[in-house]
Amino acid sequence: MDIALVDPKLSRCWSWVLATRPKTLTAAVVPVLVGSGIARSGGGEMQWPHVFAALIAAILIQVGTNLVNDACDFERGADTEKRIGPMRVTQAGIFGSRTVHRAGVMCFVLSLLFCLP
Repeated sequence: MDIALVDPKLSRCWSWVLATRPKTLTAAVVPVLVGSGIARSGGGEMQWPHVFAALIAAILIQVGTNLVNDACDFERGADTEKRIGPMRVTQAGIFGSRTVHRAGVMCFVLSLLFCLP
């Protein structure tokens, strides 16, 4: 979706949503759900707080990876105007590469909090 089509008040928030690359989040969710299902089917006791924490941590890791990739690709010159595919917020000039990179690292740090016992 083109950022110009979004309400100006929501455009900054929507830009961050787009930066997370929501279509890739299944790469984080599916392994946690499959692993939990296998553990449950093997007679294991389901620990829902642990499943929830693992799910949140996996999503944060995926989002962090997407953000850092966006920033690093831009800095290396891999994302240019000639790039084909979904919009990248750094290449589009919506956010600076430093801001996007910091947001990615913050996602990694937050994911650690969900991994603590």
